[in-house]
Amino acid sequence: MKRQILIVVGALVVVTVLSLWLGGSGKVDRSRLPSTFSTGPEGCKAVYLALQELGLEVSRFRRAYQWLGKHRGTLIAVDPGKMVVRARELSKLKEWIRKGNHLIFFEGTAPLRMPWERDDKEATEERSKGDRVRKRSNFAREFGLTRMNSSVPGRRTVPVVVDGVEGVGEISASKDVHWKEPKPPWKTLVADESGPLVVARKLGAGKVIAFADLTMITNKYVKEDHNLRFLLAMLYAEGRPKEILFDEYHHGHVMAGSLWQYIGASVFLWVLLQCGVGCVLFLYSRRAGLAGRFRSLSPATGRSSLEQVASMAHIFESCRAGSEALNAILRRTLAGISRRRGVPLKSLEDGTFAKKGPRASGELQEVSRLVAECRKSIRAGDTPEKYLALARELMEAHDRIVTRRR
Repeated sequence: MKRQILIVVGALVVVTVLSLWLGGSGKVDRSRLPSTFSTGPEGCKAVYLALQELGLEVSRFRRAYQWLGKHRGTLIAVDPGKMVVRARELSKLKEWIRKGNHLIFFEGTAPLRMPWERDDKEATEERSKGDRVRKRSNFAREFGLTRMNSSVPGRRTVPVVVDGVEGVGEISASKDVHWKEPKPPWKTLVADESGPLVVARKLGAGKVIAFADLTMITNKYVKEDHNLRFLLAMLYAEGRPKEILFDEYHHGHVMAGSLWQYIGASVFLWVLLQCGVGCVLFLYSRRAGLAGRFRSLSPATGRSSLEQVASMAHIFESCRAGSEALNAILRRTLAGISRRRGVPLKSLEDGTFAKKGPRASGELQEVSRLVAECRKSIRAGDTPEKYLALARELMEAHDRIVTRRR
């Protein structure tokens, strides 16, 4: 039992160490994610720090959209494709916008969604397949938008003419992306010869503003032309926002609300599952030993074996048939030894087996002597004490040869 427990514990320790080692061995280049934690060229930390310097209430939102109800203001989602945006989250997001809050999202491309799974060559090939990229844009499609790719390299300067927006003359955007002409209630704010770049619409008491190019907000390009000014103009379109939240939950920067949420988002969940499966298998394998011997719930019919033995004992005692009782025990003992050792019962009864010299073991020779003594006592009609002593010797021989060898 102790040995089996040590084996199970050792196996769980090995599995735990391997899980931790394999889980931490993958190197993810998070500098390529459009996150406010990233200082790389494709990160967005520059705009986050700029908004902080301007004294705005800016923070990182690291939980699912179901928890937006406690906040009021504007949510900025930059390519929320690191994690799948579930239907329930989108429903809660729309409900939050209808209450008077705003959403500004920047649609991303496939290479920026999963940079650790592709090299630069594979990312370029993926960008050239516009249909495949559009299928991945589930966030934009949920709001009725379709992102188009023209596969034209380089950047362009686009003039900005928006009512109520002053001090923004032009912005820098990629030539590769634009929106397909949206249907009402969407309105185009900024466009070029290829199509709309920035569109907006009302949703209940709130507003949604969609950028087709996420590079406008990245560390590398936010300083070009009036990109930062235009973002500030969109933030102040309906007045100063109470809060500005950057969605980091869908970039993998999850803040667990409880211990179980932290375990569920880490490698420890797999460790616990493996431990649980190991314990279940161990208990299942030991169920017979823990449950004990099987006993039927249905009542037994007739007499039990103990009742039969007691009845026979009373009969022998009342008839003073000690010799018959000793003879019955002798036959039972010889039958068990014959089955166990493979010796013919007749040879054991008449003692001929013990006369075959070296072939007979010491145990069988002792049995042959005991048989002869019992036969002699039965014929002589000895006292009950003698019968009892011989019966005890017979049972000891039975236990020694038959029971213990099993």
